[in-house]
Amino acid sequence: ALERLLSTPELGDKSWIWRQYDHSVRGNTVIGPGGDAALLRIKGTSFGLGLTCDVNPVYCWLDPRTGGAQAVAEAARNLACVGAQPVGLTDCLNFGSPENPAIAWQFRECVRGMAEASRALGVPVVSGNVSFYNETEGRAVHPTPSVAMVGVADSIAAHPVSWFREPGDRVILLGDDRGELGGSAYLRLLFSIEQGRPPAVDLEAEARLGDLLRRATLAGLLHTAHDVAEGGLLVTLAEATFTRGLGAHLALDGDPLSLFSETQARAVIAVAPQDADRVLALAAEIGVPAREIGVIGGDRLEVVIGGEAIQLEVERLRTVWSTALPRALDG
Repeated sequence: ALERLLSTPELGDKSWIWRQYDHSVRGNTVIGPGGDAALLRIKGTSFGLGLTCDVNPVYCWLDPRTGGAQAVAEAARNLACVGAQPVGLTDCLNFGSPENPAIAWQFRECVRGMAEASRALGVPVVSGNVSFYNETEGRAVHPTPSVAMVGVADSIAAHPVSWFREPGDRVILLGDDRGELGGSAYLRLLFSIEQGRPPAVDLEAEARLGDLLRRATLAGLLHTAHDVAEGGLLVTLAEATFTRGLGAHLALDGDPLSLFSETQARAVIAVAPQDADRVLALAAEIGVPAREIGVIGGDRLEVVIGGEAIQLEVERLRTVWSTALPRALDG
């Protein structure tokens, strides 16, 4: 199932697209495309700018209010993974014909969800635009309120990255899983099912998670930070192995299907062995569920869960993932 997900254009490597464009900003690009957020240096200061763009149209179609809130929450979570505090967002709200009452309702509910999340996370909406009548032969696009968000990182000296970079680092899972598969990539891409309630959005939990990630980054404790999003935990873990080809040995609770749950307010981090207890203590202080789940090393992603052992070669997964988009276009 993981290989099939990674072989889709939706979850496969997007570098075929972004490598065709200039994605550097003079000499100021600290983290470029491919991770949770980009990070730019502000010359002459210790600060950095985090930038990200996000939305899940399927969530917005199944429950527009939840989907709108989720788009804002995930963008803020992406910025937190590079140590940035959100300071503003802009949006592009793409919908079908507002003359259709159902579409007008989708639009209203998405905006309400975005507003709730923006207020809860302290992110002002500074600009945006609305695009209606996105239809073909009477069939509207899914509601797509794209959110672009900018944040400020107090320091870029010891920023985390979205991939595993040090053998021996301890892997810690932040946040609890509620086994939410409604609107998931697992159901949608493998079984063509777009049904159910999308994952609930707990804005207080999102705020606490963001606070933890930023404080741990500023303290220089994080080597890796990667949020759990589309595809669930197993996709997040696989993505973290690709850049350096480093595997991991992990043990988790639950059953294998929970690996594809898309419960929000979660992230995978990796820290030096001597810093693990300090990070766990900080998480407890802030109120973020956290548990150590394994160690980085080797060339396989090994996961023990529910009495089952999953062993996957990193290089095989990376090949499937990196060729997904070119294969889809060639086909």
